[in-house]
Amino acid sequence: MDFIVKAIEKKKINKIKLLINNNNKRDILYEMYDKNELSEKKLKFIIEKCSNYLYISTPLIERLIKEDNYQLFSIIIENLNFFDNKFILNILLFHYKNKTPISTSDLKQQISKYKFKLNKYNIYRRNTCGNYLEEACSCGNENVFFFLIRHGIVRKNENIFGETLLFEACR
Repeated sequence: MDFIVKAIEKKKINKIKLLINNNNKRDILYEMYDKNELSEKKLKFIIEKCSNYLYISTPLIERLIKEDNYQLFSIIIENLNFFDNKFILNILLFHYKNKTPISTSDLKQQISKYKFKLNKYNIYRRNTCGNYLEEACSCGNENVFFFLIRHGIVRKNENIFGETLLFEACR
């Protein structure tokens, strides 16, 4: 584990690949977070350069939500790609029915137009993981909404009126 952290700090991608192949059964990012080794800088590097080798696990996301670690959670959410699956299926179905070929680059270009991105929040607003649920709900981003629900974003305390975060987000 220490060797992987050092390789990430030194930004040695080939060494990271080699070390990951030897430790492919471990949840390395979760272990790094558990030992307070996962900083914002390291997480950004991992997402940008090592996302094919190091994966962001469900237990890590659930723990970030549970502990309301907005800084790391926001880096993950803002760098994940959420797509409108209905739109993608309609593109493929259209080309299949009309028997018209579509190149991979054209398909990627059309799909990238319909990628959901969450807006960054106003600096004066309290930064919590729940802001993303509210944003997804208000913009109609179903994929983001269900992703957050699956990872436990609504398992939060109630406000003084007994309303949960889900109730507040969907007003």
